[in-house]
Amino acid sequence: MSIKFLTFFVFLFFGVNSYSQYGYKPKHTNSNLGGWDKSNEFNKIDVEAINIVDLKAEFLNKTVTPIYVSKEFRENSYKNFYNDSRLKKLIKDETYKGLRSHASNGSGGTMVLYNPNNNYRILFGKRFKVVDISPMINKRHLANTDDSNYLFKLQNDEFGVIYYKYNSKFKSNVEIELF
Repeated sequence: MSIKFLTFFVFLFFGVNSYSQYGYKPKHTNSNLGGWDKSNEFNKIDVEAINIVDLKAEFLNKTVTPIYVSKEFRENSYKNFYNDSRLKKLIKDETYKGLRSHASNGSGGTMVLYNPNNNYRILFGKRFKVVDISPMINKRHLANTDDSNYLFKLQNDEFGVIYYKYNSKFKSNVEIELF
């Protein structure tokens, strides 16, 4: 295949593609149609917003522990715990990282590179004191949402200070409970 032939097909592909998109006008007639920001998703009955005064009354200066999560849901839990207040460094379970045997009968079996996706093993059962609860402002990745997010500053002897991100739109979705 020559370079001229390849160049011709690249220009033909992009030319036809851009020409077909030029001057596109939507065919729908529903004027109330909007994007996700026009959705009434957060106005449902099952969504209860909570404010910072209630959070501070319930959690501030009290001992908390991460909630129990059944085994099948552990992979998607404990994703809101961070090592820094800028929410850039997730807490990661580094102890199970590496090659693991995939066989359940004790033989060598297939060796699999295992990288744990959750922090359940290192966080469950630990006790933390809630030192501070503050609203999250000036966070670039959260600035365009309509949610009210709060940052819990948690402290214990083993981890030191860690941070927990809480979305107050979902009152039942908090991953910590009073001890």
